[in-house]
Amino acid sequence: MNTSAAVQLSFHLVLAFRESAKMSSREGRLSVGDAATASVAAQAQEILAMHCGIDHFHLLFTLHEDRTVSQFIRRLKTDCARRARDFVPPAAHALWQPGYIVVSSSWSDRDALVERIGAQDALHETCSFREEVRRLLAEHGASPKRKLPFVYPDGDEVDAARPGITRNSGIGR
Repeated sequence: MNTSAAVQLSFHLVLAFRESAKMSSREGRLSVGDAATASVAAQAQEILAMHCGIDHFHLLFTLHEDRTVSQFIRRLKTDCARRARDFVPPAAHALWQPGYIVVSSSWSDRDALVERIGAQDALHETCSFREEVRRLLAEHGASPKRKLPFVYPDGDEVDAARPGITRNSGIGR
């Protein structure tokens, strides 16, 4: 067995924009997408699927075993926030809500996840982001014991355990 070969893992990441920093303009969403693409490339990773909505962001990406998810996400959030400054009101102070949801995914699920992320616009014609988060957490066995760091326009938070809620998923700050 060749122990020097790098193993790539794939992850589905969900980030939420702050209410005051929603990406209502197409140009703003494209700017975040461009920044995410550049950030992922600079970290020598690969994007498998991406969607930037008005209030949240999905990214399916690979991550080499020598990288940590939290470091990758920190840099991604920073790079995107810098690029999106022109599209966020000065009063917003920050682009992202604290926290994230990240779920590891197997290669056998890749096509379904790519399709799911690509169908976000159609999904959100009938399903709110809050409902989507609840479904995602339920699919991965999240226990509703604590609060997820995403705050919704009505001020509510979604209940969920964190961090490391199951063997293959986690919620972090």
